[in-house]
Amino acid sequence: MTIGMIDAVAGSGKTTAIVQTAIERAIQEKRPVNISLPTKEVIEEKYQDALRIADGRINVRRVHGDVPGCENVSAGLDTLLKSIGTHRPALLFTTHKTFNDCTNWIGRKDWTFYVDELFDPVQCVSLKLPRNYAVITDILELVTPSEMFSEVRVAGKMRKALEQMRDGLDDVDRVVGAVTSCLALPDRWKVYVECENYRTVLSGVGRTSLVDEREKAAELRFLLVQQPWFEREGLDVTMASACFTDRLLYKLWIKDGNEFVLDDAVMSTLQMHSHNGTGIELHCMNIRHWSTWVKNGGRSSNASDTPQRELERLIRAQFGDDHFIFCANSGWKGTLGRHAKQISVVQHGKNEHSHYSNVAFMPSLLPVPAKWRFLNWLGFTDDDIRGEYYHSNVYQSMFRSAARQIDRQERVRAILPDRAACEYVQSKAPGSEIIEHEVLAPRRGRGRPRKFADAAEVKAANAARMRRKRAQSEGSAGV
Repeated sequence: MTIGMIDAVAGSGKTTAIVQTAIERAIQEKRPVNISLPTKEVIEEKYQDALRIADGRINVRRVHGDVPGCENVSAGLDTLLKSIGTHRPALLFTTHKTFNDCTNWIGRKDWTFYVDELFDPVQCVSLKLPRNYAVITDILELVTPSEMFSEVRVAGKMRKALEQMRDGLDDVDRVVGAVTSCLALPDRWKVYVECENYRTVLSGVGRTSLVDEREKAAELRFLLVQQPWFEREGLDVTMASACFTDRLLYKLWIKDGNEFVLDDAVMSTLQMHSHNGTGIELHCMNIRHWSTWVKNGGRSSNASDTPQRELERLIRAQFGDDHFIFCANSGWKGTLGRHAKQISVVQHGKNEHSHYSNVAFMPSLLPVPAKWRFLNWLGFTDDDIRGEYYHSNVYQSMFRSAARQIDRQERVRAILPDRAACEYVQSKAPGSEIIEHEVLAPRRGRGRPRKFADAAEVKAANAARMRRKRAQSEGSAGV
């Protein structure tokens, strides 16, 4: 399978180049083109750009839930596809979700597709099912039940049960819809479970009197893995992103035997292909990796001497009265001064902050432990995982600032939490300088001897403890 690829740096004009190329291809090849974008807001912005560039030469449309007549996106898309027809030049904007979830694209080999920005191909869904888990588990079977993780599928005789579950006549699909929708589309999704968690939930301990075990059995976790379904349909698809070959989707689909080929037509129109790191200062604290555990120092996030608070003090000390932009986790509560402007971590294609010469990044964005374990099981390293969920967002936020400007003259200062994040940005902007601040107290000695050698020993000890509790409970009940 071959997928087109646009590997662009931030600020290179990637999305505009895609829109221009799409319009010219639609006119020359007399075929409709779909551009898939991450959000409705970006669609509205690029839709206006496309109207200006097309200048009435082709039909430009968009579909999402806020467009009149498209409140039901699937029905609205179906109507638009019929009106656009085939072998006629047109440009249609949709969201990533519409592109991946709607089945209306099946058979559209006369279309050209561009997917701007890569989406996360792995989703972790936890269902709170202490009592009614059988609603979904009764229709499933494990493909490899002895493995740490196993793919699950709908048992052959349960296909009709799945269809009835998704008929929209009750609340079942509202609870388990994220999973059942993927199970119903096996060509687009692979669905996995963590076998120990799956067996624990089915064992019935969720109904015991032991609180710890009840909590343990309260969540049924599924891992949903996106497949390149459009290749099986024979569709002409090109995907675009900054840091493309660092992204999880690229590495996952390459492992599965797919091939990515650079789209020279778009690549040749980009404004630049690399960053100039000269004059960029990357400031960090004296820690290696940033995470929720690290930033809170293993204590309450309200403590005054946590690494998070030290980072905030470093930002205020470095920027003083200068204006700057910054990112933080959604639950962050604090202040960095009257000249600080908070921006969203997700800033696809945004240029309105490129006049800021100062930027700070504070969020911890790593996946939940179950997802991390699953990605390790799939063969991805810890660095691969950090690169996808943390470093790629650091990079995007960093280059919302003046660092993205081609003809930049001024110095750019960025404050990032950890050394690894600075090294990642430096690899993308050669010539930038890393400055480490000794703001955290050095660790004293080695502390108490470790009780367990690794996570496996911790897990085994916890399992033994739960067995002892269960035996004691059963013994008390028999007296």
